[in-house]
Amino acid sequence: MISKIEGLSKLKSLEYLNLAINNITKIEGLKFCESLTKLDLTLNFIPIENFKSSLEELSYCEQLREIYLTGNPCSDWPRYKEYIMAKLKSIA
Repeated sequence: MISKIEGLSKLKSLEYLNLAINNITKIEGLKFCESLTKLDLTLNFIPIENFKSSLEELSYCEQLREIYLTGNPCSDWPRYKEYIMAKLKSIA
């Protein structure tokens, strides 16, 4: 069931990416999406074990303002929103 995010490294002007319901287990392959402001990963399979490294990947996306993780196993962790805001300074 592992689905990877691939083929986006040259999309530097990409602003919105909707990957909802795609069986994704880890956020990767987005660090070169410099203009990304909104990322929807609703209803995927990102576990808490991959959450930290996934956010490290997104730390390169300095324009990111919105991220949606509802329905992922990592969102069952009570402090996942606070962790996102601490790790991704662009998210308010």
